[in-house]
Parts: sequence; C-alpha cells; structure tokens
Amino acid sequence: MSGSPPSSSTGRGTKTTPLTSLLVESDGPWRFGGELGGAPGEPAAVARVAAAIAGLRGLPLDETVALLGDNTRGWLGDRFR
Repeated sequence: MSGSPPSSSTGRGTKTTPLTSLLVESDGPWRFGGELGGAPGEPAAVARVAAAIAGLRGLPLDETVALLGDNTRGWLGDRFR
C-alpha cells in the first residue's frame, strides 16, 4: 500500500465488504509506489493496510486489528497457532 488513499473502487469494496470477510496481506513480488518509493512488499506493511481499513470505516484501529486477526486465525486455523 502506498500510503495514498485507495482508488475509489478499492475504497468502495473495502467499505462494503463485511469486515468479517476481509483478510489482509501486503507482501508480493512487486514494489510499492508513492511515498514508499520502490520499497519491496513485506509482511510488516499489513499495519498500514489495517490503518487504512479502520480509517475508511471510521473504526478504532485496535478494534479493526483484532477483527482482522480473528479472520486470519479463523481462515488459517491450526496453521496460524
């Protein structure tokens, strides 16, 4: 995530998809643009994604992180523990 606002279609999907259905990730074989200026994707960037989701939905960051963590644990099951 570049730190800039998400595109209108990304923002719309992020706002309308039930929070219990969202999983976040940020690492991949590509480089970020914008303020991150070519930095490689890395798992630590999910904090920026969670912050953007919280901002788009007007939710507290800690509540958003907890819900996203529950989603990840639910999806990964025992593999996450």
